[in-house]
Amino acid sequence: MSGTGGPEAVQRSFASAVRRFLSERATVIETTLFDLPGKMALGNYCGAHVIPELVRKLEERISAQELGRRRRVIGLPLALDLNGLLWEYEFGRLQRYLDAGWPDAEADLKDGDDAARVVSFWEGVTRSYRNDGKLVPEEGGAAAEITCLDKETVNELAARARARGRPRDISLLRRSFAQLEMYIFLVHAEARDGIFHHGPYPLGDGTVLVLKELTDLQNRFMPWMNDSRRLSTSRIAVPMLLQGVECRFDMFGTLYAEMKDYFDHITGFELLAGDELKPISEDELGQLGRDAQQVQRDLFREMARWDDHQKLFHATAQYANVLYPFLELAGFTDDDIRRYLMEPFVEVGERYVGAVKEKRAAPVWEYVASGREPLFPEIRV
Repeated sequence: MSGTGGPEAVQRSFASAVRRFLSERATVIETTLFDLPGKMALGNYCGAHVIPELVRKLEERISAQELGRRRRVIGLPLALDLNGLLWEYEFGRLQRYLDAGWPDAEADLKDGDDAARVVSFWEGVTRSYRNDGKLVPEEGGAAAEITCLDKETVNELAARARARGRPRDISLLRRSFAQLEMYIFLVHAEARDGIFHHGPYPLGDGTVLVLKELTDLQNRFMPWMNDSRRLSTSRIAVPMLLQGVECRFDMFGTLYAEMKDYFDHITGFELLAGDELKPISEDELGQLGRDAQQVQRDLFREMARWDDHQKLFHATAQYANVLYPFLELAGFTDDDIRRYLMEPFVEVGERYVGAVKEKRAAPVWEYVASGREPLFPEIRV
């Protein structure tokens, strides 16, 4: 399955992308509500233990290449799951090796076969998903882009965007997207898991198509969600035609434009919502934004009242939730997702939560900040 020198070479490419991602972000690892370093560590421990068996179950059902092909659509349930899977696994594995004294002492957790399986599976899915066959944006001098749609789909979306034309009310768009993105951020416990951009898709006339996707708006798996907190639509996909805008994308689908506000350069767009991705009006988008804002307030008040244990342990559900689209795209049921993903994360979390609370485990972010290499322990098969 591996096509570029095996799992070690893939891991190095991913590590380079992680370094680029972190260097471009002035990230402060703190948050209003939670113990962010602690919950990241707890979620990653869970990923290191659960993901190898998850991959085995996926391989019994579907090939990595077919799973990658199924991802080549708009409005994917959680597009961050792809790099999220390897991020959780690699950082969780790194944490376990640091706990064992690596790199200052020899450490071998006898996990080489598991690591090779996970990395090779991720490579197969990723190369099949991306149009350029690369693993990450900017790999080997490639463009800083994420493209996955075929030409026919791009042309169809571009035609629909031209037909609707420019936004009637750009202020409404800005406000509604901000409200919806904040909703996603809070529902996912201060993470942007449901916010994704991909492109640019050149159209040959100096215009590019860019997709903005807001997804997981009716989350089913995190325990703090209920019917009153789910929006009336499951997802929103926004094809946008941009003229005179240079766009670049990082490994997690963040859109960077050279001007501060690319909305002023939209020459055509479409608003698609729901499981069937049907067109909606700008007024309907505005109502969704207002609904999202109302839920935010309720959810923030609840999370602010969580005790210290819950402010840490919720990471087991949060980090598991990132990965559910793998199982969903492979045809697993919601009950399967709970059995093979959500419940195992909770079980592993119970093993590690005490050590994370007492700061006896995972000095991982100090290691990352030190710049020491390699970023991730070698894979010994």
